[in-house]
Amino acid sequence: MASHRDPYEPATDPYFDIRLWLQTETRHGWVWAYNPEQLDLIRRFVQAPLREGMPW
Repeated sequence: MASHRDPYEPATDPYFDIRLWLQTETRHGWVWAYNPEQLDLIRRFVQAPLREGMPW
């Protein structure tokens, strides 16, 4: 499901319209995850020295 929301506002669940717990504001906008597995994927992407070939 695509989410067309403002990147400068906190993320909310599209079905329940409640704010997500796993999110933080950065200087580039909000970063959020639905679960710990997605949070780990974001962490590995950010820490990767070379991002070519990442499994997106």
